[in-house]
Amino acid sequence: MAYSKHEDGLSRRDFLRGSALLGAGLTTAAALAACAPAPAGGGAGDGGAQSAVDITWDKEADVVVVGFGGAGGAAAVEAAKAGAKVIVLELTAEGGGSTAINGGFVMLGGTALQEELGVEDSTEEFGKYLAAAAGGTGNPDAWKFMADGAPALYDWCLEVGMTFDKTLDEGKVGGGRPGLGLAYSGNERAREYAAIAKPAPRGHIVSPEGTGAGFFRPLKAKSEELGVELLYETTGQHLVLDDTGRVVGVTASDASGKTLNIKALRGVCLTAGGFGMNPEMMAAHFVYDVTPAYPTAAASENGIGIQMGLEIGADTFGMSRHALGSALYGPQGSELLKGVLVGPNGRRLIAEDEYYAFVGRAICAAKNGFIIADETINAAILSMGPKEPLATAASIEELAAAIGVPPTVLASTIAVYNEGAATGEDPEFGKHAEFLVPLATAPFYAYYNGPEGMYYHTCGGLKINLDAQVLDLAGDPIPGLYAGGRNSNIAYGYYVGSGSSMLDVFTFGRIAGQRAAAATPVA
Repeated sequence: MAYSKHEDGLSRRDFLRGSALLGAGLTTAAALAACAPAPAGGGAGDGGAQSAVDITWDKEADVVVVGFGGAGGAAAVEAAKAGAKVIVLELTAEGGGSTAINGGFVMLGGTALQEELGVEDSTEEFGKYLAAAAGGTGNPDAWKFMADGAPALYDWCLEVGMTFDKTLDEGKVGGGRPGLGLAYSGNERAREYAAIAKPAPRGHIVSPEGTGAGFFRPLKAKSEELGVELLYETTGQHLVLDDTGRVVGVTASDASGKTLNIKALRGVCLTAGGFGMNPEMMAAHFVYDVTPAYPTAAASENGIGIQMGLEIGADTFGMSRHALGSALYGPQGSELLKGVLVGPNGRRLIAEDEYYAFVGRAICAAKNGFIIADETINAAILSMGPKEPLATAASIEELAAAIGVPPTVLASTIAVYNEGAATGEDPEFGKHAEFLVPLATAPFYAYYNGPEGMYYHTCGGLKINLDAQVLDLAGDPIPGLYAGGRNSNIAYGYYVGSGSSMLDVFTFGRIAGQRAAAATPVA
């Protein structure tokens, strides 16, 4: 299975801008070719975990953090605030990871910003949505834990120096944007989840950039202010264990290739991101027989932090769970939502106005998808930018034959859909009335909407507990080892919405730094 890998990664915001213009996966070969692939991401070095016996230490700190993105920054800040001496190892020259290039959302409920903007929400309703949306393979206790801490986490974001504009947009927002502070960022209003938890806009968008740069910039500044030692272009490679099995340090390689042995008196925090840029790991853990094209991850997300944990017997959780996004709405508009998304069998796959990851998962399960539009809807779609339909026909049956789906099935699908649209209701999937328009005016159009135009990022990682301790295969904490961000996983399940990863990143990055700083030091 092949996976494209772009040199600097692709921000989800950039993807949404491009995919809305191209028709959310209605991607042409020329558009795909515009992003040249880079070499595959590396592994975790050329050996295994190291023993502390007779090792010569080059540096020493209370807490060593491997990876300087959102989780690593949060860990470093919290450990330094607790009085610990902190060293951070970062593969790149500037840090930031996927946090710095994301869409700028952190998903929170029951916050002061919501209250200021007149939004009624609670941590209880937030937690119910998160647990339900993550599905049966998620961890409801972890989502409840994060939801309960959301108001305090918002306050922490402000304390660190992040800012959020006091503006609200309750429409379909395809990514963060400057000047907007709060929006819906998940599947809260979809029929299934609105029946479980009261919908509320929970996507808190960081200012002034409206991208994840607004998260990382203040974290970096705060780390520097607190005296954290930042070692850039320095790659963590292996964990070092003492004779009791406790993690007591890290071996790393600096920009010159020199090996550094760095002692961690209290603990090591693995926050090196996920594995979306490692084709071998992706192939090993991807469960669908399709190939999504766009990793919305930094080039540094090569799985090295996960492999470091695996070398010493750490367990993993949710490695086959990824966010698989198909964007039918974005900065260019939401006209595509008025079309009908069908699979190869000619039947609808999902309510077209659901969140990207839910639509993407449905397409992956079906292996393919097509957006069906009539002349009226197509004119609105084309107003967002030039697109080339896969096929055009005078009737639905002819269109079906042209794209290789059963004509009678597609005709029946559209007929049932039109009946509901005429009354403003979608009995099959609960699509909202504002996007329900009958497909009745010939000619009819089909746009290809398959996995080749979808984005993805990983959700799985080293298994942790609520104290951010990495667990072994027996479920016991590995002494001296903590993890956070996409290097770890305690909650996913399915991806639940934009900003949910940053909720997880900040929550467990902070806890990792706090717990490591509070641990009993080694001799």
